[in-house]
Amino acid sequence: MELRTAALLALALILVLFVLAAWVEARGARLDRHTRLRHATYTLALGVYCTSWTFYGAVGSAVRDGWNYLPIYAAPILLLIAAPRFLQRLAEAVAEEQAATVSDFIAARFGHDVVIARLVTVIALLGTIPYVALQLRSIGTALSVVSGQSGTSGVMIAAAMLLALFAILFGVRRFELAGRSEGLLYAIGLESVVKLVALAVVAGVAFMLLDWAAPATEAGLAELGNRFDPARLSSETLVIALISIFAIIALPRQFYMALVEARAPDDLVRARFGLAAYLGVMALLVLPIALAGIVVLDGRTSPDLYVLQLPEEAGYRWAMIAALLGGIAAAASMAIVDSTALSTMVSNDLIFPTLMRGARRAEAGAIGRRMLAVRRGSVLGIMVLALAWALLVSPTDSLASIGL
Repeated sequence: MELRTAALLALALILVLFVLAAWVEARGARLDRHTRLRHATYTLALGVYCTSWTFYGAVGSAVRDGWNYLPIYAAPILLLIAAPRFLQRLAEAVAEEQAATVSDFIAARFGHDVVIARLVTVIALLGTIPYVALQLRSIGTALSVVSGQSGTSGVMIAAAMLLALFAILFGVRRFELAGRSEGLLYAIGLESVVKLVALAVVAGVAFMLLDWAAPATEAGLAELGNRFDPARLSSETLVIALISIFAIIALPRQFYMALVEARAPDDLVRARFGLAAYLGVMALLVLPIALAGIVVLDGRTSPDLYVLQLPEEAGYRWAMIAALLGGIAAAASMAIVDSTALSTMVSNDLIFPTLMRGARRAEAGAIGRRMLAVRRGSVLGIMVLALAWALLVSPTDSLASIGL
């Protein structure tokens, strides 16, 4: 596939998201009557947890590390299923505090301490900008693999600008606390469908490539099974589980989508089984792809690229297109939502308090316009920093290792 064709397919996906988000925003109150559709979309949008790390890197993690791939999904599933009262109390507390970001909420628990809010924001920036860079890098790598051409810096630059534009247009449309971004919600919900279907398609191709009676498949099963030997369980597995069980609610994008975009305090509790099922299916689909990669590709490529290389090996162009679009959807959703959430944190906690000291007599409308401009500038700044990081990261580095 030519690089131009692959880039056009990626652009088409982003344009579909633009159209959907614009259509939803234009429909406005007319969609409010469809409460079941909205809740189903909200549940799917929580799948923003699954980034390109999941779509590409989870296979590589399963092949290289075995057990260490599993807690990323199992720990959040455990929290979702076993702790509904905690989730309900958390959602009620966020609603009571009218917290728009995770920094707002944590600071509120310490008496609305400004220093705490700023500390949380700085930590989130330091952790999330490299993570957004990982998404941009995965887009560049995916386009490079399917096209067979190197030098995808221009693609990453274009992707960063398009995703920043989407976040500006639909993620920071309003400055008020209660302003939700329905267009963004529906677009992220669609992206969750795209990446789930795409990974299922690749898993189906993996099953078709395997001859279950062949010695090579038996050897591959033994090799993969060795990665999951109980003796290989380590303290690192426990650490990843602890990180992941908090990540499902504390990452800026997860807090924003689960608690800020919720319409009622019980939305997250009602969505927990749907989200747990989504995570479980994504985790299971990784295994046949990992096995087929070991058997069919036999060390000829990085395990992070099995999702893209298996359809090419089978000669299924349509499956390779699905794998490309699924990975782009996974990367784009994370970059858009995290830049939206971080822009609010940066504007509210780092920039706007300083601006307000010199504009205490400004009218409410002027303050709102200024806040909106600051947030939009923050989105652009975050994406530029992530792009700079992505251009510096070696394409040979493991997605899973960068993510951790």
